[in-house]
Amino acid sequence: MDAHRRLHKTPAQREVDACAYWLEGELAQVRPKVVVALGATTLRALLHEPKARLKEYMEQKQAAHVSGLMVVATWHPSDVLRSLNAGPREQARAQMVAALRRAHALAGEC
Repeated sequence: MDAHRRLHKTPAQREVDACAYWLEGELAQVRPKVVVALGATTLRALLHEPKARLKEYMEQKQAAHVSGLMVVATWHPSDVLRSLNAGPREQARAQMVAALRRAHALAGEC
């Protein structure tokens, strides 16, 4: 086995598109007010913007809005877990926790 082989790979756009039906159905059934996008792939799928940049949305003061949802963006947990350097890993973890707290606060305001 190749030592450099990634165990997890980013899904291709065709794979994201293939799953959109189920994502939209689940959102329609659950009807959440706030959704946390864990990573860029999820953010792009929720916003229907293939070029959306995770860091740009993480830096916004307000949550993104799409189809009646507030979307809060943050790192995918695997990005945090795979970081080899303690400083950046802790910073990403703190950003993730802050995003979850923000989403919780927004949900309470709805």
